[in-house]
Amino acid sequence: MGKQNLLAKNSYRIGDFGVSQRKKALLQSIALLVIIGLIAWHTIYWYLSGVHLTMFNYIKEGKSYLSVFYNMSLTIVSGILLGTLMGKILEVSGYQSKVAKNAGDDK
Repeated sequence: MGKQNLLAKNSYRIGDFGVSQRKKALLQSIALLVIIGLIAWHTIYWYLSGVHLTMFNYIKEGKSYLSVFYNMSLTIVSGILLGTLMGKILEVSGYQSKVAKNAGDDK
């Protein structure tokens, strides 16, 4: 019964299949990689098609807020996705931090 309890504790139920936490983190990592790839493709495509040049021309027209908003949004979303991806990669690798929970307990 201890083995079944351990399996139930370390797995999630998706449909009729038990998926371990590491497999779930791996699937989420793959999904994040696809999303990051789409953002990179979008950025490269806009650069090659001239949309970025059009956005920089908005500065001359007084619409620079559009360019700033787009670039800040892209940076923030990319940063969040990359940070989440790094966390999922650590989950997949099974890395456990050995940092003390309370710094005062080290005495």
